[in-house]
Amino acid sequence: MRHRLSILLFFLLIYSSASALDHPCLYFSASDLPRLKNEAAGVKALQFQRLKAWGDTYISRIPPSNPGTSEYQHETAFSVITNYGLLWNLTGEKKYAQAGRRWLTALLNTPTASDGNYHIGIFAASLAHGYDLLYGGLDMAFRKRLREKAFDVMREARRGADSSWWAHCYLHHDFWIPVSGLGLAALTFRDEYPCADSLVSFCASELKGATALLGSDGYWPEGVADWVYGMAPTFMFYDALVRSGGPDLYEHEWYRNTAYNRLLHWCPDDSYMYIGDSYLSGRYGTLGSVSAHVLLKLAARFRD
Repeated sequence: MRHRLSILLFFLLIYSSASALDHPCLYFSASDLPRLKNEAAGVKALQFQRLKAWGDTYISRIPPSNPGTSEYQHETAFSVITNYGLLWNLTGEKKYAQAGRRWLTALLNTPTASDGNYHIGIFAASLAHGYDLLYGGLDMAFRKRLREKAFDVMREARRGADSSWWAHCYLHHDFWIPVSGLGLAALTFRDEYPCADSLVSFCASELKGATALLGSDGYWPEGVADWVYGMAPTFMFYDALVRSGGPDLYEHEWYRNTAYNRLLHWCPDDSYMYIGDSYLSGRYGTLGSVSAHVLLKLAARFRD
């Protein structure tokens, strides 16, 4: 199952300015849909057709009954729910909403306890993406179940940000991933979750502080595979944060230079320099299985 298409195609298909809090709201609003549909039929038709082919190929796949605390299973669920949520919005075909709902149901049946693992942030983000992107295709009772489960997972993730092994490990990707996922969930439910604004501020502050430790040259101490693994969900949070009226956390010299740092690690044989917990492929996990969307995001942001 080629989940690496998920986040790449998601970012290529979507870009819009902030709007009022209705669902969807994280990356685009209902008022943006006519434009996005036109782009899917025109300038971004290739990306849309690939996404649709992926969705149709795997639409009958049964999700795991209990992803447990496996980051792989949770990142897979995150990617699948995101894909079907986008397809539901672009096509209005109920089969995509139903497919996303199956994966959300698996998460509803998954215990909240994290055992200290960093998957907990993506667990929260998966529920949030499902709630936001599939909102119109879900009945009120199911939305209620999603909210209640998401709130439980968010509380667990917030506890983890203080007490889990990854808490305050500012230069480790396993810190950036759960904090960004928690931030996305808080943004999604900011009108429904108690103290959501404080939680958004906490996540933004943690990531801003972590960025300050990185200096300005764009270097990531774990290597480029871990870099993309951590930055993919982080940039999702940053984009949604700006759309919500929050601070622009890209405004730091490290982000301006970090794409170039990845290119400096690219070897003539198409491998990447191996550093720390990195891989020669330059990829890591489901979230970090492709880097093009992250590089394109940075290029667009800094016009380079």
